[in-house]
Amino acid sequence: MAAVLSIAQHDTLSAWGWTALDHHGVPWPSALALTPLGFVQAASFALTGAALLALAPRLRAELPARRSATVAAGALAVAGAGLVAAALPLDHPGGDPAELSSWIGSWHALVHMTGFVTAAAGGITAVVAVALAARGTATRLARGSAAVAAVSLLSLALPGALGWYGFLAAFFGWTAVVAGGLASPAPEGACRISHPMGG
Repeated sequence: MAAVLSIAQHDTLSAWGWTALDHHGVPWPSALALTPLGFVQAASFALTGAALLALAPRLRAELPARRSATVAAGALAVAGAGLVAAALPLDHPGGDPAELSSWIGSWHALVHMTGFVTAAAGGITAVVAVALAARGTATRLARGSAAVAAVSLLSLALPGALGWYGFLAAFFGWTAVVAGGLASPAPEGACRISHPMGG
């Protein structure tokens, strides 16, 4: 959705200095909520967060009875709650759009930014915890989750837009695979979420 909106609202983003390969400090995709079609991005944040909240208890039920499984489900719920909070918009930049502080001048902008950071931290924690919880019972799920966690962290360490895209693709790709596994049947006695990753 963010990619489609970025194309549709390219002129507004460009006026702030944003380009697809160099965001120039513009907080993307958050800034999309301030465009004429911003309500679509706000709804996307809220619905995605609600989906993660719904996925969390189902994930816990499928994982072995380990503390790391509880952490995984809790962290995924935290990520979902963070995205729901991120549905509240930032402020239109009051100064240089390249400065993050220019987008944060109200309580709802502060809630948005806190929610977004919380969602990212919760998401990475959930992926790492699933890797630990699935070890020995769903080996490929464990290895796949560990790989996704590594890619996510490395992507966040990279400067510029490409690293951010890598993180988003890795995390939301992982959640889609896990959700798809929970929705599919599995052989008797098998862990359903191990199958999308080949286990």
